[in-house]
Amino acid sequence: MFIEDIPDDSKVFVDTNILLYDISGHRAYGESCKRFFERIKRGTVKGITFLIVLNELLHKLVLGEIAEEHGLRLSQVIDFIKVEGMSNLSILQITPQNFTLARKLMKEYFLLSNDALHLAVMKGNNIIDLASNDSDFERIDWVTLYKPSKKQ
Repeated sequence: MFIEDIPDDSKVFVDTNILLYDISGHRAYGESCKRFFERIKRGTVKGITFLIVLNELLHKLVLGEIAEEHGLRLSQVIDFIKVEGMSNLSILQITPQNFTLARKLMKEYFLLSNDALHLAVMKGNNIIDLASNDSDFERIDWVTLYKPSKKQ
């Protein structure tokens, strides 16, 4: 399924790569992700994420492609992330219960710790829709995974 297939009024957990594709204008997935965030901004879809995702995004931006590609300094890269003004993107807290569940999910689904934490926070908040391009989530039976569509 693609991001464009997410039904209106859905609560969708937003993974790091979706934010990165939008911010960077990724050649294959940038437009799809931009349209997805436009839906969040309009309130058609309720985006949900947490600080680990935002920290992963900052880490990737600092380390990588955006800074080099656009010739940005660190202070400019930090200013590039502007999620605070997006009123329909909620940032959830991580609880000790989420962490305990994440450890179980790591074993059950053979996931890395942050991916398992994504799922634990989703489960703890009754979220089943996930916007991500991470194929590891394809094997999670209770998650509906929505990937960005490739530019034609």
